[in-house]
Amino acid sequence: MKKNSLYIGLIALFMLAISSCSKDDNSPLLLKDAVAPELTGVTTDALVITEANASEVAFTMTWTDPQYGVDMADKYDVQMDVVGNDFASAISLGTTTSNSMEITNAVINGTAAKLKIPFATPTDVEFRVVASVQGEGDKTITGVAPINSNGMTANISTYEVIINYNKWYVPGDYQVASNYGKDNWAPENTRTVIRDINSDGKYEGYIYFASAASFKITSEPTWKGDNYTDDDGDGILKTDGSDTKMKEGGFYLMKVNSKNLGYSATKTAWGVIGDATPGGWNNDTNLTLDPVSHLWSVTLDLTAGAIKFRANGEWTLSYGDIDKNGKLDQEEGNNIAITDAGNYTITLNFTTYPYSYTLVKN
Repeated sequence: MKKNSLYIGLIALFMLAISSCSKDDNSPLLLKDAVAPELTGVTTDALVITEANASEVAFTMTWTDPQYGVDMADKYDVQMDVVGNDFASAISLGTTTSNSMEITNAVINGTAAKLKIPFATPTDVEFRVVASVQGEGDKTITGVAPINSNGMTANISTYEVIINYNKWYVPGDYQVASNYGKDNWAPENTRTVIRDINSDGKYEGYIYFASAASFKITSEPTWKGDNYTDDDGDGILKTDGSDTKMKEGGFYLMKVNSKNLGYSATKTAWGVIGDATPGGWNNDTNLTLDPVSHLWSVTLDLTAGAIKFRANGEWTLSYGDIDKNGKLDQEEGNNIAITDAGNYTITLNFTTYPYSYTLVKN
């Protein structure tokens, strides 16, 4: 009976929407005259989050059911993003089939870190609920477009946390020779990993190969998960095939899209550039890689001005520091200011995330 009601409801939904669909339109149905859920319950007070109050409930969000014109079960995704971003980088706080959700300070704090909101800096964030039609077995009906609630804003100030990003692992015959540990083919090695840094299924990380090598990419720190290879070099991972080959040693930026299994590995050599450097904005001063610590460094004279870091003498891959907190980013206007001329040692660290640098005057 429940299954029949679901099918009847779906037929009604499509009848409601069909008048607005063209013959060749394959996009999700937008339901005519559908009413979005109304969100309430987000605090209007400034929210100062600390380690001491992290476990406390910040607020309880509630919302009304969307109105489709027929009675259907709903599934809700509660999302957060920075105000002004129009939820383009929204991160889910959780899903539910009820009409409310308690949001703890810890959840907001961790989400803010993933959104790269500077800690201890009051920032306006926005919350919304995205309603979708729930089918049998808790599956979302993808043929019907989700409906977004109104957004609600809160001002938050967070504390710094170490984020435990989702990881994929890169075991291979290179791990011992490249100073990553005592065992090769060790998926449990947490130093040879790529991370889902934006919680969007796109993994990246820098890994050093002392020489040509063979490896695989695993979704778990064991061989019991999905084990991937790109043995044919077409840039698409698959679970059947021989080992992936790295044809030459180097310091590689490895990227994997877990949704379409796209894969790439770009060899990098790092330099510093800018009007504070000897080469100005036209010529890089090269950094040197330590094959044991996997850190890049250089000692050089700097004048008052600005610097940035880039790979392979090109602007395709570059970093600066817009927040002036020692963490590398790829934001616009992120030049690193040098106000005091002198001799400096610069170190780049791509072994953990966020990637970071130090600038020490000698």
